[in-house]
Amino acid sequence: MEEVQGEKTWTPRTGGTGSGLFPILIWGLAALLTCFAVSVDLSALPTELPEAEGWIAGLAAALQALMPAVKGERAVFLVLVPALLVLYRSLAARAGRFLPSAGVVAALFAGFLLVGQSYALTDSWDPLLANSLCRLVALAMLLGYGIFFYLGTAVLFRALDRRAGSVPSLLRRRERHRLFLLALAVLAVCWLPYLVLCWPGSLTFDGQYQLGQYFGQTAATNHHPWLSTLLMGWIVDLGRLWSLNTGIFFYVLFQSAVCAAAFAASCVQVRELAGSRTAFWLALLYYALVPTWGAYAQMFVKDTIFYGVFAAFFVCLVRLLQKKGRGSPALLAGLFLLGLACAMLRNNGVYLVVPALLGLAVVVRTVRERALLAGMGAGVLVLYLAFVQLALPAMGVAPGSSREMLSLPFQQTARYVAMYGDELTEQEIAVIDGVLDYDAVASSYDPRVADPVKNTYHGTPEAMKAYWKLWLDCGLRHPDAYLQATLNSMFGYFLPGYRYGSFGGNYFMTQEARYGIDVEFRFPAAASLMDSFSRLWSVTPGLLLLNAPGTHAWALILCTAALLRRRCWRALAAVFPLWLALAICCVSPVNGLVRYALPIMAAMPSLLAFTGWVLQKQGGEEVSHG
Repeated sequence: MEEVQGEKTWTPRTGGTGSGLFPILIWGLAALLTCFAVSVDLSALPTELPEAEGWIAGLAAALQALMPAVKGERAVFLVLVPALLVLYRSLAARAGRFLPSAGVVAALFAGFLLVGQSYALTDSWDPLLANSLCRLVALAMLLGYGIFFYLGTAVLFRALDRRAGSVPSLLRRRERHRLFLLALAVLAVCWLPYLVLCWPGSLTFDGQYQLGQYFGQTAATNHHPWLSTLLMGWIVDLGRLWSLNTGIFFYVLFQSAVCAAAFAASCVQVRELAGSRTAFWLALLYYALVPTWGAYAQMFVKDTIFYGVFAAFFVCLVRLLQKKGRGSPALLAGLFLLGLACAMLRNNGVYLVVPALLGLAVVVRTVRERALLAGMGAGVLVLYLAFVQLALPAMGVAPGSSREMLSLPFQQTARYVAMYGDELTEQEIAVIDGVLDYDAVASSYDPRVADPVKNTYHGTPEAMKAYWKLWLDCGLRHPDAYLQATLNSMFGYFLPGYRYGSFGGNYFMTQEARYGIDVEFRFPAAASLMDSFSRLWSVTPGLLLLNAPGTHAWALILCTAALLRRRCWRALAAVFPLWLALAICCVSPVNGLVRYALPIMAAMPSLLAFTGWVLQKQGGEEVSHG
């Protein structure tokens, strides 16, 4: 048995990577399972098995019922199975001894993929659990996916182990400035078509609503952060000296500049951590070419400025970890001010930055640094609460509704009504109706979007007390309904390639006139062309993974697992805020919405580079190789 920096590994007795007939049979079976897994259409599996007398007749009937669900021709299997056999034997030789950490990650990935496919097709787990045949098929698919993901993950972890050693030296200030300006120029050129062809910008409903509040056309609330509303209004008001369209474009230009600067800083950080110009260009091309970033640059919506500020905050956080907590006054000031801006520019931003700052306080070494970072976290929280609870009421701004935070329990109630509504008594229905519109809950439940249900919220404190008691009682009666509702609300954040909405997560539209806000594209046909390009990217194999939340969630899991297996405890402070962001996505009103996952996606290049830097920095002497 061998210790690999906190992880025990062992050699399997099968000798599966050696020569001879037995290893070929083992990896041939593995290849067949994987080929079967990718060929099954879960939605075509029979929900009921045909009756048959005897186990032989039953087996034949089950196989006959299974055949329509297996996609692909025999020729595909004849080509794919041998190819996977060769690939698996090659990967197994490189993977070496069994890695428990890779096994855990592979099990997670296989489970996410299988459950995600089931819910993406049917909004339920019925294809996996409906009968004994479905359960057997699900197990076979789980094994097929698991083998593939295990070998890939194990090879990756072994490659990261071999990278351990000396780390790249810090870049000189002049070199950092040069790379920053280069990245800024490339982003400006690549985003320019979005800004020009979609002039003045895509006016979203949320952005229009915020402008309506700023101009007094509708009641002012903190449903959308009031600081964001003020920022939008101030800049648009400045441009209204010429026209409303000009004001909209001024704000779009401002948020584009903020995001471009944050991404350019992230690219420079990637170059410094990876010690590679190739890594710098890959990060830059990710920000420059993936339509998500150009599309959101031209969208008039609060989320763009937030993810830009969060990306800059994350760059400062990683920089502080890189310097072991000994940051310059400018770095510490930037971390605090950017954290405060994150808290003010999005209502859930405070739940990201305050724990992140406190997490940094835990991992730094000296008492002075811990006190400083803890004080910064407390300072952000105090200023945020003072603004929300004192300043906003004084300005006549109403608080936002709590219904956004209740999306998941409301969806669980709606799922319960859909599955077991006939078991509810008149009194229990009245309890639900006292908080939500029961008729809407019964008729308008959308498993992936909470809006049809949560938007009917009208509960009082007394009504909510009765509701929570009923919610708990219903969950104890039929926990399967709550679990199904939960999975249906979050699978898209773990299924690579999935995005909510046919538009692929990017928005190229303008709202009709409302609240006195009337904006139109100057070049409608050109804006439609950019929309078509975005949609094309979102359905192209390989490319679509880059602008989907699930891919970045898997990257976050891989980074976390790589740090855990090497006991890089302090470095986990970098993944902590991104896990919080992912948790917020999972309880959000919409499943698999790109807009909610943007902070994770924006920070991913810096996280990947930082993870590689930490593992390399540990030193080759800390890892044993067989």
